[in-house]
Amino acid sequence: GSEHFKKSEFDAASWCYGKGASQAARAYELCQKAGFSSSKEVGEELLQMEVSLHLNFSLCQLKLGDNGAAVKAATAALNLQPGNVKGLFRRAQANAAWAVEFDKKGTLDNEDVLAFRESAVADLKAVLVSEPQNPEARRELTSLRAAMKNKVGGQELEQEAKKAAAGGAADGAGDSPFAGMFGDQQAMKERARGARERRLAEELNSKREAGNTAHRVGDYASAQRHYTEALKLDPKATGLLLNRAAARLMLEDYAGCHEDCQKAVELQPDLAKAYVRGAKSLQLQGNFGGAEELLEKGLEKVSRSDRAELETQLRGARAALQSLRRVEGFLRATLELSAAESRQAEMEGRQALRLLDELDRQQMVPPSQTRPLRLRALLQTKEKPAEAQKLSEELLKESRSSGDVAADVWYWRGLALLGNGDRSSAKAALRQAAALAPAEAPPPATDGPSVAAEEVPAEGASVAAAAAVAAVAAAGSGPALAATRLLTKLVEADALKDKANSLFKARRWEEAVECYEDALKACPHDKELSAVLHTNSSAALRKLEQRADDAYRHAMKAIEANPKYAKAFFRRGVLHYDAGRWTQSFEDFRKAQDIEPNLQGIDSWLRRGRHAAREGKERKNLYRELGLLCDCEQEEVKKRYRTLARECHPDKVVDASPAERGAAENKFKSVNEAHEILGNEKSRKEYDFGKDSDHHQSPYDAFNRGRRAAPQPGSRYSRQPPGGFGGFGGFPGARGGPFGDNDSDDDGFFFG
Repeated sequence: GSEHFKKSEFDAASWCYGKGASQAARAYELCQKAGFSSSKEVGEELLQMEVSLHLNFSLCQLKLGDNGAAVKAATAALNLQPGNVKGLFRRAQANAAWAVEFDKKGTLDNEDVLAFRESAVADLKAVLVSEPQNPEARRELTSLRAAMKNKVGGQELEQEAKKAAAGGAADGAGDSPFAGMFGDQQAMKERARGARERRLAEELNSKREAGNTAHRVGDYASAQRHYTEALKLDPKATGLLLNRAAARLMLEDYAGCHEDCQKAVELQPDLAKAYVRGAKSLQLQGNFGGAEELLEKGLEKVSRSDRAELETQLRGARAALQSLRRVEGFLRATLELSAAESRQAEMEGRQALRLLDELDRQQMVPPSQTRPLRLRALLQTKEKPAEAQKLSEELLKESRSSGDVAADVWYWRGLALLGNGDRSSAKAALRQAAALAPAEAPPPATDGPSVAAEEVPAEGASVAAAAAVAAVAAAGSGPALAATRLLTKLVEADALKDKANSLFKARRWEEAVECYEDALKACPHDKELSAVLHTNSSAALRKLEQRADDAYRHAMKAIEANPKYAKAFFRRGVLHYDAGRWTQSFEDFRKAQDIEPNLQGIDSWLRRGRHAAREGKERKNLYRELGLLCDCEQEEVKKRYRTLARECHPDKVVDASPAERGAAENKFKSVNEAHEILGNEKSRKEYDFGKDSDHHQSPYDAFNRGRRAAPQPGSRYSRQPPGGFGGFGGFPGARGGPFGDNDSDDDGFFFG
């Protein structure tokens, strides 16, 4: 600005000073937000710089004859730094010049002109208060006072001059003694018009720069506001229309963005950016056909050098539409799938998620269109239940805010809740979806009382439920009807679980396992119930010979379905103990207690696991030597010993080879050793819990004849509920069931 000023290029200097003042103001604002954390002097320096730039701008306007702009700039400097001497002096000069200008034009009353001079006098007096010896201020003040004293004579002289000028125009301008005294009026009008245009351009540029600055820092709402104000000054500025379109695009005002681009195209049909942004706004509204049509129209209008950008956008739009169709092809309308279909659906769900990630990265498809698809893909993969539940909640809120909630929103919300283990909320959401089913569809099943084992036919626990499913299936396959069918299956799964529990309590292990498997198939999406069913299957399989691996697999699946289910960790801990994996067993018991501190019997199992883990690898697995479970009854130890002793006694293998005879002798020796310890109640207790447990009541007192022993006063075991270890081992006669529950429906172990 100063370089231009030295060359008397006042227009260019004004532009530079004005732009500099805007930048300094923005920098000062950023420093204020930062709290001048780096240096307070930085903020003060920026403030002083902005004041100087305003004053320089004011001087340029005085040189250009735009006294109003000069006053405005000087006032801006004084607002930042009240009492600034140069600001006061510059504003006084501008007001004085303004008064002279209006005196000459005669467009204001004497009182109004006097007000300008009085403002100038007040500013000059303020200067002299700060600098009493300032010669320029003294001269200006003296001149102003003289003009104010002679204002009446001055007005009369001006009127005479105007009359003379008018007469000269008619009779000959050269004859009037006042001709040319006040300059060429046409030139004055031109200067005034030029000043107005400069003022308008400066204001327009200021608002544009403010919008650009806001856009750069991500304040798109402010950017849109500044661009809108600038467009009021120049509605046909295509650059401003495109800038506002960009801000609206970031604000997701796609309709407003398209409107701005359409106006820009009407004003300048070869404007490539207008076609590109307009097409993107249409895409983000889901109108791919309209976007393609607009881009094809643009290819006919724009220059050859700009066609590449439109062609790239057109290819991107077509690719996005193709990807969107592929995503929809990968996703299932509902998740009523067979096991094989479910595995295929999981793989395709992952492919859909990858495509959706790419579409979101490119911002080629509106989030309102991709987010419901993402929820379906997440549910299809079964890999991120928490993310699916959160997304389903957001979509439900959006649907509620926009009006009625469709059945598919409720259906996918219900599945997300089921996948995250919130069974009661899932049922509520599914009922909302089912309520929107066609009138001819049968009503959804409701939760009824549990079906006892003896009330359920052996051939099919779900005859009525299956009939209801078939009836609903005939009515259609939309989300509402799918929700109806799923609710029916939830009831069916509950009935099968209750039947399996009864079979377990009757010690019909294999039948119980089959029933649990049927319940799992009935409702694979119910993670909460799945964890319970897998845990109970593990307990039943443990009772069967040669099924320990299957029992462990079900325990792992229970933990996978619900990582916060204490009994799943307990069940796996028992299996680890059976297999002699002492450390893993203790860790699982401790994890179960962390999740559920009051879990029935966990204290005793923790003592058992801790003692075994301390002994480590040197500890022999005596129960395995006898082929028994670690919580077997005392009588079972004697029976199994007699059987094994007969089978492996050396006298039984007299005709065997030396190697076979040696193996039999070793086996017989191991069996005798195991029986010597486990066959005696006291030594068995020491083996399980260590010698420091002598003062405790034996946990095996409850094993004898299936009766519960009376706890000793102060015994740790006296805190155990009726049945001792029956809660986890299923000992006959004990009140505690095989799952740590009693015979009531609300057992605390199942979610009945």
